[in-house]
Amino acid sequence: MMTDNEFAACVYCGMYGLKEADSDIYVQGVLDAIKSLDDSYQQALECYYRKGMTYKQAGEKLGMSAASMNHIVLKAILQLRHPSRSRNIRVSTITGNLNQLLEIQNGTIDHLYQEIDNLIEGKPVSFDIEFRKKNVSQLGLTSKTENHLCRAGLQNVESLLALDSTAPLMKLYNFGKSNRRELITQMRKHGYEEWAKKMEAAI
Repeated sequence: MMTDNEFAACVYCGMYGLKEADSDIYVQGVLDAIKSLDDSYQQALECYYRKGMTYKQAGEKLGMSAASMNHIVLKAILQLRHPSRSRNIRVSTITGNLNQLLEIQNGTIDHLYQEIDNLIEGKPVSFDIEFRKKNVSQLGLTSKTENHLCRAGLQNVESLLALDSTAPLMKLYNFGKSNRRELITQMRKHGYEEWAKKMEAAI
């Protein structure tokens, strides 16, 4: 029987239509993603990819038709490709997320230094640092808009403020213009007029 690494590589190839796994695979991420699936999906992937069974053989083992087994395997692959799981499967995606977090952190530090300078020079000081740490669930968004943002890794206000345009938002599946306008409206209500104007210009 194949090893966990080989199994992860086979599933990874199935996800992205590859003949063999490339250097971008994060094996542990693939295995963790598989474990997050329902048992029926895990069993189907085990039979088809690890044990090399046909849909008919796997179906007979799990008490279903070949067509049903084919459907379950395809559905399992689709669930693995969902952004909430796939973001931890490729090294490039993980690295990109880490870089984004570093940019957010640096942005917070730069903002803090600017506020200190303003305080020393007697200029108006903005006390929004704590607000930047707030979760998007505190913005008063609809559950649909909030869920889309969270799945994309935009879980706090700081990550939203780090966006230079609506381009990342426009790439989100089923996150339409109404969702973007809702987000802009709520951010404006919390005092981020400049950010709102910048985002509106890109819609």
